[in-house]
Amino acid sequence: MGRNLAIRVLLVIIVGLVAIIYFYRSSMSAVPTKMKLFLPKNGDPGNLVKSTDRSVTLLLSANDFIYGYDGIDVVKGKRLDYRNVSEYLNERRNTIDSNRFVVIIKPSPEATYKNTVTILNEMTVNNIKRYVMEEILQSERKLIDSLNHKAD
Repeated sequence: MGRNLAIRVLLVIIVGLVAIIYFYRSSMSAVPTKMKLFLPKNGDPGNLVKSTDRSVTLLLSANDFIYGYDGIDVVKGKRLDYRNVSEYLNERRNTIDSNRFVVIIKPSPEATYKNTVTILNEMTVNNIKRYVMEEILQSERKLIDSLNHKAD
């Protein structure tokens, strides 16, 4: 009887240790990954990327409003939503050498954190290697404000 008790105690200790090791290892594998953030050296970055014929600019505003335009022609852009922004980016990338394709993301102060993260996720989902976030210009802000009021 003493021997059976010793075996039970030993098994309880072993099972407890296995459970501790399992929970420790599973919690260590759940560590979130980090996104690398590249910032320019020495002070104010200004505009990092200039709009060109190989770029697409996405303007983010309140109420899930996205305005996308090609190159430097702001007026010829179109209103997008989160369902068709992926289609728009892929369509545009197919017309440009994908190694030179750049997406410029410009969230307005009214854009939510969720909107910005969703667009960054779209870059990953669509395998877009080159993208940059910049401050929105005053002229672009006026444009999306006027378009937002038209939509209301």
